[in-house]
Amino acid sequence: MNLELSESPDPQWNKRILLSKLGRYLQTTEHAKFLHSTNNYKPMFVYFKNGEKIVGQQLLFLRPRGTTLIKKTLGKLIKPYYFWKNSILIFDNNFQEEILQQFTSFIKDKKFIGTDNPLADYYLNLPSTKIGTVILEIKKTFDETISERDPTSTQKHIAESAKLGIPTKKGVIIKEMKTKSDVDNYIKILNIHREKLGIEKRIPERAHDFFKVLQNGFGGGLLAYHNEKPISGILYTIFNGWIQNMGVANTEYSVKNKLSSLDYIRCWLIAKGVKSQANYFDFSGISVDPKNKKEEGIRHSQTKWGGKVVLLNRYSNV
Repeated sequence: MNLELSESPDPQWNKRILLSKLGRYLQTTEHAKFLHSTNNYKPMFVYFKNGEKIVGQQLLFLRPRGTTLIKKTLGKLIKPYYFWKNSILIFDNNFQEEILQQFTSFIKDKKFIGTDNPLADYYLNLPSTKIGTVILEIKKTFDETISERDPTSTQKHIAESAKLGIPTKKGVIIKEMKTKSDVDNYIKILNIHREKLGIEKRIPERAHDFFKVLQNGFGGGLLAYHNEKPISGILYTIFNGWIQNMGVANTEYSVKNKLSSLDYIRCWLIAKGVKSQANYFDFSGISVDPKNKKEEGIRHSQTKWGGKVVLLNRYSNV
């Protein structure tokens, strides 16, 4: 069996992703193009072949290091590292051990950061730590999906409103992002939210570019409104049965008025997952061992609808 690298994918790359329950948007050719054009990540398409048969694949990136200023100042002195965001996709389990060994041999002496799929049951023999996420299994009906919700901290009227697609009793409504103006409103909320958290602001042009990718059959965005004012927002991917939220944005207005708009957005996404017959909702990262009220709050906000905390490997040698 051979490991082969290519700077370009073959025409069937995305179709093979659908053959694995672990396949997600993060390994698509569209994601590779987006990160290459906006962040200068160099995509590398890894094939595991038994003769001419492809028995596994992985999307790798060579990721630049440091800030833009440091890169301009030091240039070639700063070497990029390898980066991946999902487990290797294995299409023939008879080759599982050999695929893992070959990839480990290829990557172990290089600089790298990578993570597994939360549901993977095979792992790489590389230096790693545990990180956490919350996974909600999406079932046949909305009520079944949230049947294990925490009744003491979830509001039934929000769940009912999301299921029926109607405003909450406090007048919060959800709209799918469709226009440039919608995305501009989202970015404004997001960057105010990120600034409060001490996180680097998003570049508006990149957010617009990413939204264009999502609109091409890979997801979308949601905005919550109250009195015609945008108060919360989120982007999401949906591919191969996986929904993943990202870029969560909230406002002081929503918090102070106890509008629970983020809860409503997440419920809306759960309902969308049921309608689209998705399998899993990945709420994204949480602290494995919460050390303060903020981390505990984030963890609870993502588990209270019935999702389970899942630990996964973060591999690192940088």
